[in-house]
Amino acid sequence: MERREITKITMGLMVGAALFYDVIQAGLDLLPFVGWILSPLVSIPAFLTFYIWFKIYGRNFMTPKRALAMGAGVIIEMIPILNILPGWTVAVLFLIGLEKAEKIASIVPGGGVATGLIDKTKKTA
Repeated sequence: MERREITKITMGLMVGAALFYDVIQAGLDLLPFVGWILSPLVSIPAFLTFYIWFKIYGRNFMTPKRALAMGAGVIIEMIPILNILPGWTVAVLFLIGLEKAEKIASIVPGGGVATGLIDKTKKTA
């Protein structure tokens, strides 16, 4: 799939969706026993939402940083009581920050060389 730029609007929608999932899980955690069982189940559609959303924009999750961010989000949100923490929101914000860092690396002179975006072997006139 082709790598496309993630717009600011899409980033905002991603953060909003992450907040939505985190609020749903925190609300379910307030219900003893039943909520503690149902709350981790919200992690399945949440993970699939963000995985597919980032894949649509051509992002690979086999990189260590991306895998760590999504993995940490899944682990935090699968543990009852601990999933009151905003794991999805933090994971999505981290992935968006990674996006911005990659974009800056491609703009800064020499930054794109490290990411493989600029070919220094071509001579310019």
